Amino acid sequence: MRALGLALLVACGPPAPVPPKVPAALALPGACVDPLVDARQRLGPDAHDGPLRVERMVDLDGDGTTDPYVTHEVFCGTGGCRWQLYVQREGCAHHVGELFGMTPLPTEDPRKHGLLSLVVIVRAGCAGLARAETRVVFDGTRYVPVAERKCTCPTEESSPGEACEPWKELP
Repeated sequence: MRALGLALLVACGPPAPVPPKVPAALALPGACVDPLVDARQRLGPDAHDGPLRVERMVDLDGDGTTDPYVTHEVFCGTGGCRWQLYVQREGCAHHVGELFGMTPLPTEDPRKHGLLSLVVIVRAGCAGLARAETRVVFDGTRYVPVAERKCTCPTEESSPGEACEPWKELP
């Protein structure tokens, strides 16, 4: 029997590679938009002059394309920036929320409604060690806050991790 299996493998060749698992089509909110045009409108008249800042670090929906976060320099300060978040699909994007802070990054929390959960940090001093951290999840329409914690400047007796309070779930 083993010889027959080997003969079939030789005759037919190795099995075809299994294509990577692509996430099921996710229904995205709102209209298909150009993220740069849409972000300028959402940010208002102060964003009509000068270039927009576009970060593409995270693939929110797992389709293999990094998704744009868009802001303008007038909406950035020492605490962070006002970001417009989009999920890119081929030639268009869908707005999935607005967050303030440093560039939102994925958490290890499970996906919600097909999109990664994120954490956004607002710096408040001590070279960013004093900060507010907020976990956000996608509710099917936009990213919403679900938990937060505050971190203070560490003391000589504490490490940076010890200077953070436990996460508090938001109502």
